[in-house]
Amino acid sequence: MTKPQTQPIGILGGTFDPIHQGHLQIALIALQQLHLQKIHFIPCFQPPHRNQPIASPNDRLAMVKLAIGNNTAFNADDREIKRGNISYTIDTLKSLRQDYPDTPLCLIIGTDAFQELQQWHHWKELIDYAHLVVMYRQTDQPQQSNALIENKFSGLEQIDSSSLEFPLGGGEPSLRSVLCIHDSSKRGSQQRGKPKCEECIFTWAQPHVTEDISDLSHYRKGVIYFLMINPILISATKIRNKIKARSQNLKNELPGKVLDYIKTHHLYSANSK
Repeated sequence: MTKPQTQPIGILGGTFDPIHQGHLQIALIALQQLHLQKIHFIPCFQPPHRNQPIASPNDRLAMVKLAIGNNTAFNADDREIKRGNISYTIDTLKSLRQDYPDTPLCLIIGTDAFQELQQWHHWKELIDYAHLVVMYRQTDQPQQSNALIENKFSGLEQIDSSSLEFPLGGGEPSLRSVLCIHDSSKRGSQQRGKPKCEECIFTWAQPHVTEDISDLSHYRKGVIYFLMINPILISATKIRNKIKARSQNLKNELPGKVLDYIKTHHLYSANSK
């Protein structure tokens, strides 16, 4: 029997403080490569594991709306701002599932977030409501070696290259190797109290990982899929610092209307809160 197929809806959350070209590029790649019908940009009210964003929730929502413009495949979703309090992803997924009971949902995250998934509120329940799409950088791809081959999980020998924006070239990465390489390149050394690549996340993730991109459409939830990208390396923190230093070199990092909004409302400047 042929499994039913429905175009999934992508979910891209964050502080968006401010939203920048890197966010938009990730969304466009996900839209095209994952065959999504649309993507919800969901600015949080208060992130669980970070300080309160610099810009107000309403300003960040306004910038998201300006950034996506008239693109009908992008939606500025204010449900976390309306809900207030700490923005737990599990609550957002439950809300989206009520709105879209029969549509596949794809929560789009990076390897850094996936690696720290155990810190999320009710993290094991996330795949009860959505798929997880883990985007990892092309620069995270490990070199082929006997050690990495030995670390591959059974059933994870290959990630479907037809789903990737850029060809893998050398040996395809495993779940463990992608996360370990990412962690070592980002942090350089292990942080006290925050072990790298905890075994529990691999044990939990392994049965849910798929190589078949069509599973994202065939099932409403429960799948973990890895997508390699080559993103524009843009940092919201560096953008804010540039604005504070009155740098004029931001046209390649911010959509024009977002930059105008920031200037008009004096966001992130030395005189702002």
